[in-house]
Amino acid sequence: MKKLLTTCLLINFFLTHYIEVQAQNFTLEDVMSYPFPTNLTSYASGSKLAWALNEQGKRNIYVAEGPEFVT
Repeated sequence: MKKLLTTCLLINFFLTHYIEVQAQNFTLEDVMSYPFPTNLTSYASGSKLAWALNEQGKRNIYVAEGPEFVT
């Protein structure tokens, strides 16, 4: 039982360290350039959706039509 606990703790330590190292591999520019949807709206019938997507500082308008809602 003690050996199993020690093994689990070691695995947990290495996984935690790996996740911390991976989480630090992005820059502020990466965060700011992430596409972010805003202004979601729908038609009164509910069969169409529209939204704005800010991609790398450029705002694009997308429309999807139901029932598949493919852009």
